[in-house]
Amino acid sequence: MRILKIPFLDKTFHFRAPPIIPGLFTLLSLALLCALGTWQMDKYLIKTADSCAPSDGAYDPPISDLHTEQFNDIRSASSYCTKPLRFQGTLDMKYSVTIGPRMHKDRPGYYLYAPLTGDDDTKIYANLGWLPGTSPNANPEDFLQSGFTGPVELTGYLKKAGKKNMFTPAGSMKDGHLFAFDMKDVQDYYAISGLNEEKIIHITDIKPAGALNTPFTPAALKSTYLEPGRHLQYALFWFSMAVALLIIFTGRFMIVWLPK
Repeated sequence: MRILKIPFLDKTFHFRAPPIIPGLFTLLSLALLCALGTWQMDKYLIKTADSCAPSDGAYDPPISDLHTEQFNDIRSASSYCTKPLRFQGTLDMKYSVTIGPRMHKDRPGYYLYAPLTGDDDTKIYANLGWLPGTSPNANPEDFLQSGFTGPVELTGYLKKAGKKNMFTPAGSMKDGHLFAFDMKDVQDYYAISGLNEEKIIHITDIKPAGALNTPFTPAALKSTYLEPGRHLQYALFWFSMAVALLIIFTGRFMIVWLPK
């Protein structure tokens, strides 16, 4: 009769110090995987917190006081995340920033950001939408009709001002172009007085339509943004890779099976 032998029942495992070179490479890999997971989790949390379901109509009355305290009061209102907000003021294109490149319907282009100036010279940056082009320096002033200086009304959602992460390529504020909108970089370069540095507007409409010199493609495009759930999937993937690497390294280099 054959006796079935089960491996490791007659052995016990012990831990040993890991080798230096594989240990260093594993630590660097774990740091990178955790950084990637944290990056995607941060995007998931930001988009989840700022997500507002689109609806018809807009919050009344139009807002021209662009102070931070004003927005904090509005955010606490029940209508904040069920309706977009309306903002009144004038666009100051000399402080504009292009962000990208971003693809839309297989065409390259850039997002255009510029501050809206309201009452008492208060300002807030607005994502004015997507502009087609292969160069980030596509004359943002051409966004508005030549000579147009009148007030505009922007309809859109209030978002937390973003910041770049460790994986974002460096842009050039001297050229008015960044790969991701970073309020600190923008304010350090322009030093805009009265600027709301905590919020930005992602607009869905602009009036009057005659103010524009280019077809309007709004900032809130499903085809150019990853949904929050996709960022969560990426975060879980990177974290699971880090756990798997740790298990493999521990089993290969740190555990020794010895007879009892």
